[in-house]
Amino acid sequence: GGIHPRAVFSPDGKLMAVSTLTYPAIGETSGYVEIFETATWKNIITWQVFQYTDGFPHNMQGLVFSPDGNRIITGQQDGVIQVWQVKDGELLQTFKTETAVTHISISPDGSLIATSSFWPTSPNLWQLSDSTQVCNGAQQANQGTELAKQRATAFSPDGKLLVSGYGNNLMLWDVQKCEPIKELTGHSELVTSVIFAIDQTWIASASWDGTIRTWALPK
Repeated sequence: GGIHPRAVFSPDGKLMAVSTLTYPAIGETSGYVEIFETATWKNIITWQVFQYTDGFPHNMQGLVFSPDGNRIITGQQDGVIQVWQVKDGELLQTFKTETAVTHISISPDGSLIATSSFWPTSPNLWQLSDSTQVCNGAQQANQGTELAKQRATAFSPDGKLLVSGYGNNLMLWDVQKCEPIKELTGHSELVTSVIFAIDQTWIASASWDGTIRTWALPK
């Protein structure tokens, strides 16, 4: 039961992780990660991520497997990011961002995670080994006005580029330089999902406007 804000597959496709929210009592929110075996769809392990009784609604929209499939990274509405061991649900690492986490993606080598949020509305990059912030996208973008809410990020297969969806638009980033490269416009409503093609020649995006668009990467 409950509400399931996010579901993701492990890199080998053998597991599916689901974030689950339940409301045991008025003003109380509990968040869990449930792991299912895709061969049988059996729930093999569940662990609690948080429990709040402060009367505010809480969410867990950040959820991603590490490239080796051994860890799960979760991100919460209160800005808490946690790293968990998949086999037993052991908490390995906790750190906190300044705002609500709306999405998490991880670099192909597992060294970096990108977090998106309502504000700052450009992606932030974190070194997973020591929780160090290595890129503040909002500062590097040097935007004169606040951008719309950011809902999605994705690393390129080689880990050198990052695409983020914010509002109706997309922004392509150079990961090493922490610099925006190109803005992509065309959707008429909020961008909710982005992904790179395996050969890294194009990007696909989905939006509340009911369309899926593909974008050729700049040479």
